[in-house]
Order: sequence, then structure tokens, then C-alpha cells
Amino acid sequence: MKTKILLFITGMLVFASCSEEFITKDLDKSSYDPASFFTTKAKAEQAIVGAYTQLRSEYGNTWGGTSVMHMILSDDLYETPKAAGFLPWGNINNFNINANDVSGTWNAWYAGIQRANTALENMKKAQAVDPKFTLDELNVMEGQAYFLRAYYYYSLFDYYPKNSIVLRDKQVLNAGEDFIKAPSTEAETFAFIEADLKKAQELLVNGTNTTAGYAKWRASRGAATALLGKLYLNKKDYAKAAAEFKKILPGVGDAAYGTYTLGDYRANFTNAGENNSESIFEVQFAD
Repeated sequence: MKTKILLFITGMLVFASCSEEFITKDLDKSSYDPASFFTTKAKAEQAIVGAYTQLRSEYGNTWGGTSVMHMILSDDLYETPKAAGFLPWGNINNFNINANDVSGTWNAWYAGIQRANTALENMKKAQAVDPKFTLDELNVMEGQAYFLRAYYYYSLFDYYPKNSIVLRDKQVLNAGEDFIKAPSTEAETFAFIEADLKKAQELLVNGTNTTAGYAKWRASRGAATALLGKLYLNKKDYAKAAAEFKKILPGVGDAAYGTYTLGDYRANFTNAGENNSESIFEVQFAD
């Protein structure tokens, strides 16, 4: 009986696989050919969303704590239940840092950089051939990509030795010198991040937390401004940091960079209070 059933199933599979429709069906080669993929606004949107997803992957996995090592090793999370008592944050909190803590985060942020470079390199191609894809829409997408690339490099720059960062600004690496590129100096890396954030500010004129229809999960002009302020602050350039922070401070800020208000700080960490008027940039997760 089992043999007959098996033969019947096998025969049905062979019949289905030999159908004319299966044999003659055209494949959409553009779905996997990089040279012809970026032809619409929708494809450009896929590229920018792909650059965002590295945030969720890195902060959301078991080793997500390694992405915020600098905070775990400071008073921000010291002796809190989620830092001191949670594996692996507890180990990091106690300075028991292993190779996974270092290499995993390094690789994750470079994966994000690669995705941002892919978006920046290809979104223009889509805008050039899709009549429904406006230049203003491209500007907002590119602004997000510049912010994300800056964020990933800032995360590397904030934790690892500042003269060990290799700067990459293109999607495809050429054989030879691209693969053995030497790390940049601290000054060069700082200037690279600064330039990306300033470019994001310039392009995100129509991407603020008060822009109608602009999704709250996206990087905004205010987010680029806040990160630029942090970059200056960490360099102890307090005058430049203050000038950036002033643009988004409640009551004294410039509405062109968004409008933020102070509320219940803990509300930011509740489902009901996420992406509220106090939030500058949040990594989005599923429930």
C-alpha cells in the first residue's frame, strides 16, 4: 500500500514538472541582475529599507548588547538588570569581553555600510528612468542613506580604536587595492562622518518629524543634527555641538529641523509611547 501511494505521488510530481507552462515560463531576470534591478522608485525604496534592517538585525539578536558596549561599560546601564544580569551584557558589564563581542559588531556595522553604499550608488539610476520618481523623493531617500552610513561609521568610531577604521564609499570593490586598503586616520574618519551628516541635513529638508506623511521610523533631519552634535561633543568641540543641539532643543529650536518636546522619559520605552514627540531616532522592532 505504501509503495503504491509513493508511486502515485512520484507520478504526479513528474507530470506537474513536465507541464508546458513550467517549461516555457519566462523568468524575471531583473529580479537578480544588479545591472537591471534598479529601474523604479519601489526598487530604490527596497534598497533604503535594506540599509535600515541592519539596525534591527544587530540590536535585535542575542548578541545585540555588543552593539552598545560603550553604554554598558558606562553609568548609562551599569548595574541595571538588563546589563549586569543578562547574558551577554553581564559579561561585557564585567569587562569579560570575548572575540565575538568585538568581531561580530565590527562585521555587522560594515554590512550596514555596504547596504547604505548600495542604496546611494543605485537610487539615482532608478530616479533617472522612472518618471514617477521625483528629485525631491530621491533627495529624501539619499538623505536617509547618508545618515545611516554615518551612523554605522559613528558606531565603529565610538567604540573601536579611532585610527583602525577603513573608509569605504562604494558598493563594488575592485580587485587589488580596495581589498587591502589601509585604515584611515582619526581625522579622516571624523571628517567622513561629519560630511555624511551634513549631506543628510542638506537633503532631508522634506524629511523631518513634522513633515506630513513622513514615517516616524525613518531617519530625519533632526536625527542627523543630533548625531552631528554627538560627534562634536565626543571630540570636545563644545561650541559646534551646542550649535547643532540648539537647532532641535524644545522651545528654542529651528522648526526646519523638526519640532521636539520633552515629556515622560520612560514613556519612550513603552509600546504606547514609542516614536513620540521626544524621540529623535528609534530602531523599529516587531512585537
